[in-house]
Amino acid sequence: TYQPLFLRGGPANGGGEWRMHPTLPDVVVALGTNGSVSHWNVRTNVTTTKVPAVAGYTDNYLGPWEGNVSRDGRYLVAKATRTSDNHVVARVIDIDGGTTGPVIDLTATGVFPNLDWVSISAGGGYVVAYDGSSHRTRVWSRATGAQVGDWREYTFGHYDLGFDAAGNETAFGAVGQAPYAHHYIARRLDTGAITDLTGAV
Repeated sequence: TYQPLFLRGGPANGGGEWRMHPTLPDVVVALGTNGSVSHWNVRTNVTTTKVPAVAGYTDNYLGPWEGNVSRDGRYLVAKATRTSDNHVVARVIDIDGGTTGPVIDLTATGVFPNLDWVSISAGGGYVVAYDGSSHRTRVWSRATGAQVGDWREYTFGHYDLGFDAAGNETAFGAVGQAPYAHHYIARRLDTGAITDLTGAV
């Protein structure tokens, strides 16, 4: 009938952002500005805390606005402000494990104050940050926090994170520099290797 079934005001997570869970159809993954992570069941309107807030970090956001959860719904990266030094950081959070992982200091790496967004990769193996003014991308290991990529050439504009046909985690979108000007490419997050997907379009 296309008639609305019910109306909800949002998860009880103290503000912040949320995304639909990739595999649980009734569930939203909600990140509070205090850094807590919860599952909100939109049908039952019940919010379940998965990861409690951690002291020392404020203004936790998914991206902001452009970050995603991993495709299994297990991991997210919170862009936050560390209160001890006011640095902008990327906090890795294991939602299913109820724990937090590496904290990447984006201010120290020079990504901020021009950070456009930071996100977990689709497979959950990498943290990806994008500088909106220089179009520079940096990539870190989700498990260790070690930087594995710093892309200053063949820069993307708007792009997405996914997989190639072999199952490697990639970034994909259009670039503007020769020899790939006006091509859609896929770039592996682990090695930076480029695959030309379309030729010039």
